[in-house]
Amino acid sequence: MQSAIASLEFVNSGIFGVDVDLRLVHWNAFMETNTGRSAEQVLGRNLFECFPELPRAWLVWKIKTVFTLGGSAFSSWRQRPYVFRFRHTRPLTGGIDCMRQDATFMPILAEGGVAAVLTVLSDATDTALAVEALEQVNVALKLEMAERKRMETELRIAQKLEAVGRLASGVAHEINTPVQFVGDSVGFLQDAYRDVRALVDAYHEAIRTIGPTGSVAQIAAWTESAEQNIDLAYLDANVPQAFVRTEDGIERVATLVRAMKDFGSPDQGTKSSLDLNKAVVTTLVIAGAEYRNVAAIVTELGDIPDVLCFGNEIKQVILNLVVNAAHAIADAGRAGVGEIRLRTWQDNGHVRLSVQDNGVGISDAIRERIFDLFFTTKEVGRGTGQGLAMVRSIVDKHGGTLSVDSEVGIGSTFEVRLPIS
Repeated sequence: MQSAIASLEFVNSGIFGVDVDLRLVHWNAFMETNTGRSAEQVLGRNLFECFPELPRAWLVWKIKTVFTLGGSAFSSWRQRPYVFRFRHTRPLTGGIDCMRQDATFMPILAEGGVAAVLTVLSDATDTALAVEALEQVNVALKLEMAERKRMETELRIAQKLEAVGRLASGVAHEINTPVQFVGDSVGFLQDAYRDVRALVDAYHEAIRTIGPTGSVAQIAAWTESAEQNIDLAYLDANVPQAFVRTEDGIERVATLVRAMKDFGSPDQGTKSSLDLNKAVVTTLVIAGAEYRNVAAIVTELGDIPDVLCFGNEIKQVILNLVVNAAHAIADAGRAGVGEIRLRTWQDNGHVRLSVQDNGVGISDAIRERIFDLFFTTKEVGRGTGQGLAMVRSIVDKHGGTLSVDSEVGIGSTFEVRLPIS
């Protein structure tokens, strides 16, 4: 906000701003000159702690009204004139406590409401110019918020496309494997059916000949020979197994398709209840190709309530953390497979999710940068530097926290803390 209202620094009016807790967040040069207090002396402090002589009840009511009503309630923010008197440490040369001042209150907008209220103290000739400058600040803030929202939207789309691209080959492999042995089993069952069909035909021929010409011994030898030709014992042993393999393959494909459908289902524009444990399981199914060759998965999913959130975004958080863990284990280059451990539990109005790996770890030199946009330690083509930045952005958006505990050569634990509602 300070950068946005820098243009007000040298307006020929007294302008001071407070946040919702009445802490001073802006103090222009005019105020410094006419109160004898610099911005460094007052910024961050409570308004009435610095200036107990101000009309507390009246001023609090006016400021709180602006915070409550925002920019939509009034067409003009000018209020009735009021004599503002600030104590000072030096004589004034025509300052704001020796003349009647107009008190004009303006909201400084931010996403979701009002970020601060600026109070303009000026005589009639300067009020219009000061208010016009404030209105221009709000226009600039609106443009800035719109641009930031556009960039965030583009970043989310880019991250989603990256995730889709990264998972596409893995999902194709996940589907191809069960489909392949389903195909093999179906081919075997086709051959088995032809053999059984030939055996049935042999039985029918035996039945037709048993009456007029054939002896029982001849027919028995005939059918026994037919059964040996198709290896009936082999079919008895393996046809049931082929059906089991086919059912298992179909179920694996169906599970993957259900997981893809659940993972990719669009949010409805508003927060809804999410079973975080189910989201973990779904994401692990989708990301199987990312970790299967390098790590075993261990889950410790606690008894937790649903979370009010944008479900798709939280699944994206889980996916990014699991993929990062898999890459960290692969980078460690240890013999055998590593371990990725996912835990969920409830804690004082929040749910927590931790993703722990025994990978390469994060050095102190880069730990503060891992959440920076486009920062990556991976080789070209393996990462874009958007993953952890997006994770933090999503968690912050949900009013949660994200922390990391890591030791080089031992591994890392990322912990997400989300409010239940």
